[in-house]
Amino acid sequence: MKCIFVENNNGSRVITTTRVQNVATACCCRYQGHIYKMQPLNELQSRNLFFRRVFDTVDGCPQHFKGISDSMLRKCKGVPLAITSIASLLANNSMDVEPWERIYNSLGSELDTNPMEWMRHVLSLSFNDLSHELKTCLLYLGTYPEDHEIHKVELLRKWMAEGFIRENPCLDPEIVAENHFNELINRSMIQPSLNNFGEVWSCRVHDLMLDLIILKCTEENLTTIIDRTFNMNGASQVRRISHQLSNRGMALAVKTMRLANRSYKTFPAANCIPPVSRFEVLRVLDMDRGSFVMPRSTCLDLSSINHLCLLKYLKVRGFRLKLPKKFGELKHLMTLDVSFVRTNSSECIRDLGELFNLRELSVLYSVPRDVEEKFQTRMLKYNILAASLDKLGNSNLRSLYCTFVNHATAPKVPFWINCLKRPSHLQRLYLVGLLRRVPNWMKHADRLAYVQELTVQELQGDDIQVLARLPCLVYLRLKAETIPGRNIIFHPNTFYCLKHFEFFCELSRLIFEPTAMQRLQRLNIRFDGRGQGAVEQQDGSPVAGIDHLGSLEEISVVIDVTHGHGSKIESACREAIVRHPRSEALRIHLDYVEYVEDGNCTNTGVQQSSLAS
Repeated sequence: MKCIFVENNNGSRVITTTRVQNVATACCCRYQGHIYKMQPLNELQSRNLFFRRVFDTVDGCPQHFKGISDSMLRKCKGVPLAITSIASLLANNSMDVEPWERIYNSLGSELDTNPMEWMRHVLSLSFNDLSHELKTCLLYLGTYPEDHEIHKVELLRKWMAEGFIRENPCLDPEIVAENHFNELINRSMIQPSLNNFGEVWSCRVHDLMLDLIILKCTEENLTTIIDRTFNMNGASQVRRISHQLSNRGMALAVKTMRLANRSYKTFPAANCIPPVSRFEVLRVLDMDRGSFVMPRSTCLDLSSINHLCLLKYLKVRGFRLKLPKKFGELKHLMTLDVSFVRTNSSECIRDLGELFNLRELSVLYSVPRDVEEKFQTRMLKYNILAASLDKLGNSNLRSLYCTFVNHATAPKVPFWINCLKRPSHLQRLYLVGLLRRVPNWMKHADRLAYVQELTVQELQGDDIQVLARLPCLVYLRLKAETIPGRNIIFHPNTFYCLKHFEFFCELSRLIFEPTAMQRLQRLNIRFDGRGQGAVEQQDGSPVAGIDHLGSLEEISVVIDVTHGHGSKIESACREAIVRHPRSEALRIHLDYVEYVEDGNCTNTGVQQSSLAS
């Protein structure tokens, strides 16, 4: 790695973590490195970690549990993973001394002589304490490579597609799946990662836990992992394939297997995908080209998958696709994530509307700059897609992600305006492409919680009111090219549930009236004031009423202006923000960027001002 880093005496360091002494020595011997051996937790740290996990507080241990707790901690000898694993196991057992003693007696005494084996034994105790359904859900994580970030929603959808989630007449399957996910976190079986809201967005699996999972998967023939350690012996019949190695020889090996598998995934192995039409009982098909370079003309032929009648999850990233004309025959499909509008027939797009079990749809329409498509053909596909989306919106659709890139006619395409008449179940929306106005159908999306991308050519007061009345809206990322009135007013008692608001628009005035956005925690605004006379027409601060946002924790305002106007606007914003009653506790980021025109070239000069509290 030495050739990657510049030797500039800035004091940078490279830190390598390993459990193998020889690796640590090899990393240090030539570069005057230092080996730091992680020390175990001391007695106080161990007790605090243990009691906080079991009893929610360091002082919450009942007297009759103190003796057995001390014995447990002595057995763990300050190893954090051991303490957390055992504490999580105990927290999910009855608060009685007898089961605690039974767990203690099963721990063994190998920590000094064989610490790795002892840790596997401890993790096995936690695994064996899971219900059958939770065990199956946990073992499915063995299909992901080591240290892979696993997106929560993707994982929940795959559990559902695999049939791991037992039907509950009173609960939506996705809620049941999320409860299982949270239970695995509570038991410290997986490591959660949080988004900006403090919500769990993804997870990882500790490498020791992953070793145990893969061992169990092998024993039960749950998953076959094709990597550098793969051995064809005994792998003639497989149930699930996780293809983690790009090797054409491995592709030939897969062709010789008895493919009774329900799941096929690549990470990536784009050049060695066997004919998926052979996977007759396939439920999950997940293929990602990743960084593998392929000729632009390469097209992945999935035209024969329409007979895979059990398929519930189809995700293909990074490929040009050929899909079957009778796409609607995949009646059980719940998740569809593909790029297919341009390269497929109108019949295929029309059949999309027949997938009434579809819960998540993600489509990418990309027109490379060197590819011409007749305008009439493009508009025909748009209109057919709109009709299909209208059908889906009235069924089970929960998430809709649509991206249109390199599309010269995007501002002229009106199909989004009326494509979903009553999206009664829609919860997440992501639209990349320029719309003329906020779609009117959005006012019927009563369950819409996340608008992750929405760009409009023109934003007026009526558009804001459509969004303001959404009763479940938590996250809004909105971009507007023009604001005709140059004022946007957020009225009282609107955006009741909104917690995170990102707004990109021309320089104008945003007014937050009392009781508007009462739950807003994060506000990110970027103004474009480079238009002719934009700053001169601005009267006062671009933001007003910040002091009415009682739940605000973080605010960021960035202003793009022509040279010489930055400090004036920045000062006005600063005065508006410091009026907030808790301004000293807010996390505040306030910047302006000045642009200097130099003939046909625009030079950018950046001046920053941060009001940090």
